[in-house]
Amino acid sequence: MIRFAKNLLFQDLPLKLVSLALAIALWAVVAFLIEKGKRERGVTMDSNKQFQGVTVAVVSPFGDATGYRVQPEVVTVFIQGTPEAIEKLQPASVQAQVDLSYWDSRQNLPLPVRVIVPAGTAAVRVSPDEVRVIPPEPQASEPSAPAP
Repeated sequence: MIRFAKNLLFQDLPLKLVSLALAIALWAVVAFLIEKGKRERGVTMDSNKQFQGVTVAVVSPFGDATGYRVQPEVVTVFIQGTPEAIEKLQPASVQAQVDLSYWDSRQNLPLPVRVIVPAGTAAVRVSPDEVRVIPPEPQASEPSAPAP
């Protein structure tokens, strides 16, 4: 057992040391380039902000989504971004939407909430992240008058 461990550690030791040195050098270069790219673009997403009571809008690519409601009607959005972008961020610039593209009224499964935020920010979390869609009430048709 000792001979196995000794061979495992010390057999081809120069190659193992060169491999270790190359791996460390490669890691250092990649970490440096990532940090340099962030500094050049000014992207340091280290500021956070929370918006409560963001109204969820219903959108449909097929036509009018009037009358559709969601439950719950509001969500809380957690946003991360650059300090400058977070400082300028207004509640009106944060939008929450639910898309009816794949909604099936027969199953009425909850749909994911999509958040739209300005440049320099990113939505980190939405609570709740799904909402139920409530279709509009069917319109009662008025009986037509009998023909004379």
